[in-house]
Amino acid sequence: MVYTLSVSDDGAVPIHHHVYPGNRNDETTHIETWDALCRLHGSPDFIYVADCKLCTQEQLQHIVDGHGKAITILPHNLVEVRRFHDQLRAAPIAKTLLWRRPKPNYPGSTESFYLFAGSYFTEQGHYPLYWFYSSEKSQRDRQSRQERLEVAEEKLAELAPRLNRAHLKRQAEILRAAKTILEHYRVDDFVDVRLQTHMHVTRKRPRGRPPGQKAVYRYEHHVTYSLHWSRKGAALAAEARTDGVVPLLCTDPSIPPKTVVQDYKFQARLEKRFSQFKTVHRAAPLLFKTIRRVEANMFVFFIALLIQALLERELRQKLTERGLPPLKLYPEDRDAPHPTTSQLFKTFDRLSTSTLTQDGRFYEEYHDELNQTHRTVLSLLDITEQEFWN
Repeated sequence: MVYTLSVSDDGAVPIHHHVYPGNRNDETTHIETWDALCRLHGSPDFIYVADCKLCTQEQLQHIVDGHGKAITILPHNLVEVRRFHDQLRAAPIAKTLLWRRPKPNYPGSTESFYLFAGSYFTEQGHYPLYWFYSSEKSQRDRQSRQERLEVAEEKLAELAPRLNRAHLKRQAEILRAAKTILEHYRVDDFVDVRLQTHMHVTRKRPRGRPPGQKAVYRYEHHVTYSLHWSRKGAALAAEARTDGVVPLLCTDPSIPPKTVVQDYKFQARLEKRFSQFKTVHRAAPLLFKTIRRVEANMFVFFIALLIQALLERELRQKLTERGLPPLKLYPEDRDAPHPTTSQLFKTFDRLSTSTLTQDGRFYEEYHDELNQTHRTVLSLLDITEQEFWN
């Protein structure tokens, strides 16, 4: 099945969901989702942020015609992306620092975003197009290419001893096998493959000639190949200039570029909700045969995500308002700068109540002692200890 989910920018709280059959294309769901959000909000006066599946002329035009605003990322196969990458490979393009933020989950580290100089628009719809450079994405792109190069070279090294036998006797067959490896790991533009030819000559004396007669020798020529490769330094240097590039489309030219990239980076909070939906709540598998029961269970999961998000939002807002240090929710009393509901429940999981009874009559009740973290959480959520134990 296809499960769509929308969250608000205030705490990434789920506000809308829908369940589609598994053969429904993601590129056809955004119109229905945007219309539903307009009805919930009461107007189209909000920014709709989505992944690259939104980047179709039909869906973008529907939002613009409805006086809405949308931000999305361009797929890598669009001609605009290929053209800009070719420009970067040919020569560097000037860029200016736009935004710097702390790197998530890495205290003391920062992530920087730059805006490339120039004015750009999409071919269809003529929407404003911004080209950003992310320092974090640049590192990931460079590491990914390096890993693919190393794996491809390992495969070529495994191919080399198998030459000159079976289906690898001819030059065309060997080059085809090497090209298949490079294309599989998407490094065919960065590795130069060469075949070295070796000529082996064997002299054989013919059999059955009478003794004393002058021998006439026969020469046999046998060709073998050896495989050699090297990295293309110039191509790798040119490709490195495309690392970290993020193309973002915004249908409203009045939105500043910094707001565009900031709003899009919030998309990771939505992906986190999907991750929690699959891991913490363990939504799959759903062993039901009727669509109605599947949809009913998905609605229950949506309510669970909603309650979880509201609890996290309340807790984090109170921590910020009161200026308190991070809660020690992790093992070994480690800090939790961004407490999650699942970790919160684990902290309270082992607390228990003991009741003394005799012959069915109640005598006394004992509670486990709450530590400072427990009391702080209850205080932030405006829950008294008696309410908690009840």
